[in-house]
Amino acid sequence: MNPVDPIQLKEECLRWIFSIAGALLVYFIVAAITLHVYHPDMDHLYKVAGEVLAEPNHALPEPMEAMLFRLGIVTILSFLCLFYILLSRMKLAPAFTGKSMFFPLSVIFALLMLATIIPGFLAADTSDNTSRFIPVTSDGGNNTNFQFFFNSFFLGDYFWVYTLLFFPLICYLFFIGFKKKHWEDKKILTITIRVFSYAIIGGTLLCILLMNTFTFPYSVENRYDFAAVYYAMTQVFAGIPMLVNGFTDTYGLYPHFLTPIFKITGLSVFTFSLVMSLLQVLAFALNFYVLNKFTRNKVILFAGFTTLLFFSYLDRKLLNHFDNYFALFPIRYIIPSMLLFLSSIYLAAPSKTKYVSISVIMAAFVLWNPDIGITCYLSWIIMNIYHDFYNRQGKINTRAIITHLVTGICTALFVFYTYKVLIRAIYGAWPDLGLLGSTMSVFSSVGFGLMPMDTIHPWNVVALILIIGFTYAIAQWHNRQSTPRASMVMLLSLVGVGYLFYFQGRSHNSNLSASTGFCILLLTILGDELWVIVKKTNELFLNVLFAFFLFLISFSFIELFYNTPRILAFISQEEDKNYYADVQEDIIAGRQLIEQTSQEKEKILVLSQRKHQPLLLDAHKNISAFNPGLIDLFLQSDVHKLANTIADSSFSIYYEAEDIFFPFMSLPFAAMAATYEFKAYNRRTLVWLTKRTHHIPGKIFFTQGDMPLLHRKYNDDTAGTQQRINDAMGIAPTHTGNEFAVEALFYNDPQMFPEATIIGNAQDGAGFAIGRVFNSSRFFFSLNGISCTAPFQDNTWTYLVMNVYSDHMDIYRNGVRLLTEPLKSPVRNSEKKLFIGNMEGDKKARFFVGPIAEVNMANKAIDSTQIQTTWAEINQVVNAVK
Repeated sequence: MNPVDPIQLKEECLRWIFSIAGALLVYFIVAAITLHVYHPDMDHLYKVAGEVLAEPNHALPEPMEAMLFRLGIVTILSFLCLFYILLSRMKLAPAFTGKSMFFPLSVIFALLMLATIIPGFLAADTSDNTSRFIPVTSDGGNNTNFQFFFNSFFLGDYFWVYTLLFFPLICYLFFIGFKKKHWEDKKILTITIRVFSYAIIGGTLLCILLMNTFTFPYSVENRYDFAAVYYAMTQVFAGIPMLVNGFTDTYGLYPHFLTPIFKITGLSVFTFSLVMSLLQVLAFALNFYVLNKFTRNKVILFAGFTTLLFFSYLDRKLLNHFDNYFALFPIRYIIPSMLLFLSSIYLAAPSKTKYVSISVIMAAFVLWNPDIGITCYLSWIIMNIYHDFYNRQGKINTRAIITHLVTGICTALFVFYTYKVLIRAIYGAWPDLGLLGSTMSVFSSVGFGLMPMDTIHPWNVVALILIIGFTYAIAQWHNRQSTPRASMVMLLSLVGVGYLFYFQGRSHNSNLSASTGFCILLLTILGDELWVIVKKTNELFLNVLFAFFLFLISFSFIELFYNTPRILAFISQEEDKNYYADVQEDIIAGRQLIEQTSQEKEKILVLSQRKHQPLLLDAHKNISAFNPGLIDLFLQSDVHKLANTIADSSFSIYYEAEDIFFPFMSLPFAAMAATYEFKAYNRRTLVWLTKRTHHIPGKIFFTQGDMPLLHRKYNDDTAGTQQRINDAMGIAPTHTGNEFAVEALFYNDPQMFPEATIIGNAQDGAGFAIGRVFNSSRFFFSLNGISCTAPFQDNTWTYLVMNVYSDHMDIYRNGVRLLTEPLKSPVRNSEKKLFIGNMEGDKKARFFVGPIAEVNMANKAIDSTQIQTTWAEINQVVNAVK
């Protein structure tokens, strides 16, 4: 073991300390100036969000936070490099490397590190934790971030046991056993450690494989996230190409890459979840390969990898209902995992064949998932520039740098256009690659679903590790020592920054743990590098630093044992299976209805809960008549396109009977109500609708009289259909006198929406409404908050009149008075919009599905003789229409 020069070691430590401190200081100054001079126009951003997004209330733009974050990356990295170069050229005075100065400086740095870490974990958890089962503190305040991450875990329940018992034992193992007694040379001990480690790692990976392979996504969270990635897969498998006719997906073009596999295995929830699980286990296996290649101490290797498995993956699952979260694991996660694996092979023995092959693979991953794919592709280019920055003579290798840049651009263009040609050849249509980043552009421009990023927070720990990683890479680069290890550290740091970008937008605590995987790999390699130095020196500062490293990565193997019962429970998910058995039965019944009423690969439209749409579509290999899926329906333009598609369509629609109404879906529902009719239902879980066959008579039957308020005559032509759709979205408030009449001609069919309304503006005990009682042939008549009902005949044209007087109201059906209802107070007008074929309120859909031929309102009751005469005319015409 070669000794380490203590003076040189201290000087290098001071370069790191001063470089990091200086870069952070410069950033704080830049941030302060930015806060003073940068004033983003938030009103404009919210206005744009209102014009673009289907759900503008989800817009939470963070231009200031995003600006500070990006400035932080550029400023800190630039000044880390600048300060390290300047400090390397300066001769640090002996006074700074002597004990009198080095010790207090190192102590200050260590305390600043603790000040970065401890307050972040003790700070209140301000993220949205409504889905978690952590009670508030006894004083009614918020939980801390530490509670969020470790509540009910060993570290949360027995923190001081870990700190005062297990942690000292781990320190003893390294500082006494390995450093002084050289236990690393004991074969029996090393074999025991390896067998023990591989058994735990293998068992954990097997559990991850089994827990993520299922036949039905039971829990609500699992169904939602599963639907987010499964919908696009069902459509590509059915033969619909992505990026054609507006078919986009939030997570990229991975379905096209996976379709050949499912053409062999068949596509189902089971096969899809199995492939996803295998990809995730493969990603973790690739992580272990890289960590094993660049970590010399096997205990550090074991501790680091178990921390990766537990904190970045299992922590989120153990503190929630089970959730596969395939969007991140493996769809995003496999990309950097493959990059690190291929890069480690390339760095061990570079060749042109490996270089070109890896470049093509990583460019293809941009198509697989654009957000992480772009990050990793750029990281691959930067890592190669870093590795080849100097030639063998120690001079800047300009040719190699230019070659890497040009190759990166050309390879990406080659892969993208090859993909376009393949899609054209297979599907007969050119994909629009401009749509690939459409979701990212919307999310970043108007802040869809973003959350504020706390300043004092555990993410500071991640940032500190990344800064140390970049400092290590800069030091090696400046000293002309761009070794494979240094290049891997640089690559891990770049990937870690990419994941921190993801957390900056979606700043939920659970997103932080899921974003730390590659930062943990970086920390493990850096810790192992520190251990090599610690073994050769007794410098107190470095020993303390290494002990702190051990504290951060040594708890996870204890947690794996402590949480074994909960991890094993995920494999069977018996509790969720039992709790959500009825939901599974509903989905099965819905699939059966679709299979019985449609042909394989027939175009249909499923309007269901977002998390159920792909589960209903995959049963019969059905093709969705409209893309993107409901779970990716973010833009108002797509909502309008969906409404137009429904109005102009002739395909079957399947509507999930459970109330799934979202305000932004009003327009598509209005189009469906105006142009479709009820056909059948299954278990009241799924309603089958077909294109309306009952034609609206063209004749106008209602006379407006001498006190008209409103008259609508609808027809089956485009203008008439559009008028019906518009009126279902609301008309200007209509005020009546104490005496008024409402008459309507419509085809009375069973209805799928509760309180399906013919006409109404009722609100808070004011106004009126006429509609059908749910699961009944009766109609309700509401005025001033008082309602009465009367029976009506199904499957027939119906002429309805409601005459309102100062003290009572009369209800007529097909010329015959059905009832008289006394009124206790005069008419109270509503200031709400008047709706025809719908009534808005309480976040419920109340659309009347089927033909409404004519509606009339007047400030005068209609004479009973006139009512009989009108019905006689109607009856003669509608019978002829039949």
